[in-house]
Amino acid sequence: MKSYGKIESLDGARFFAIIIIVFSHFEFLSKYTFGNFYNYYIHNPTMGVDFFFVLSGFGMMYSYIKKNKNNKCQGAEFVNSFSYAWKHVKKIYLYYVVSLLVCLPLCLYDSIVVIGKSFFPSLMNTLIKLFSCLLLVQSASGISSISHGINGVGWFLSCLFCIYLISPFLIRKLNKVVKNRNIAIVLLCLDILLIAISAQVLLLIEQHSFFDDLVYSSPYRRVFYVILGMLLALIYSDNITKKNVKIWSVVELVSVILSVIWFVARGKMSIYFGTFVYCIDALLCALLLYSLAMSCGCVSRILSYKVFIFLGEISMYIFLFHYPIRMYAEFFVSYMKIASDFVGIIEAIFILSSSIILAIAIKHYNDLKVDNLK
Repeated sequence: MKSYGKIESLDGARFFAIIIIVFSHFEFLSKYTFGNFYNYYIHNPTMGVDFFFVLSGFGMMYSYIKKNKNNKCQGAEFVNSFSYAWKHVKKIYLYYVVSLLVCLPLCLYDSIVVIGKSFFPSLMNTLIKLFSCLLLVQSASGISSISHGINGVGWFLSCLFCIYLISPFLIRKLNKVVKNRNIAIVLLCLDILLIAISAQVLLLIEQHSFFDDLVYSSPYRRVFYVILGMLLALIYSDNITKKNVKIWSVVELVSVILSVIWFVARGKMSIYFGTFVYCIDALLCALLLYSLAMSCGCVSRILSYKVFIFLGEISMYIFLFHYPIRMYAEFFVSYMKIASDFVGIIEAIFILSSSIILAIAIKHYNDLKVDNLK
């Protein structure tokens, strides 16, 4: 990999982060005989979600540094925060809207049939949720019925959009404050500590108010993960030209092994750490992302294969549409009353495979549009 070039290993890593998140949404598996195994060892979206937020911060800062390096960064780029935020979501927004519309019928069904509300209140409540989702502000509400309304994973794009709005400010400030690598490392350690502290503060608010979704899905805490990624990019830009290949190949392998072990053990171990479990999550996520970015080991070489880069490129489409597919698949199984261990496994395979196939089709369609414009 050339200095300030594209980091292909991180593109490939996106796919595996998405797979972690997708697997965590197979909660229907918990009702089968292998449910305890799933709940303790597989149902863990935290590392995948954290990785994406840190990667987003890393990507924004890395892009900014690269443009400055090539004298291509104009001051006007950061004048309008909304334009900056929209630039980062507009490619996926149309498909996000489609995913919301696909989910609408089931949302109405759940409100009327499952919950038992009358039609008009259900319709109005659903439309209000839809409106907030279309504006990409639902995650800022701190209320799970709104932030996870319509398409349950839409909060992620909303959370990123809210953070993108202040990202130009964060990028400028960090570049002004961080004069050298040592300052960046100190700020990074402080930021990891703030991740846990903010979780504790927001948890207390959740326990004593009507807010119930501040710790996991709100931009008020997730912004610290984005800052973590930005700081990593600043450290990375200072180290990339003088990296020690042997050392970083070992660090990469160790970080991957530790991440796998923690992924499996987190479900049972987290009860002993309280909110400081988030420090461990963030530290491992930072170490994994940074070591993969150094591109010195066998794992980063594998992730740089074209197939994984391609899967990484379609990962956001997989993310957006696997949840609606899961909603309808679960509705079908429940309605037909055919639940069983075998059906649960088939359902999981169907959701994953159909999400990937749909994402590939969307990517192909986008490529055709680009070719037609040339």
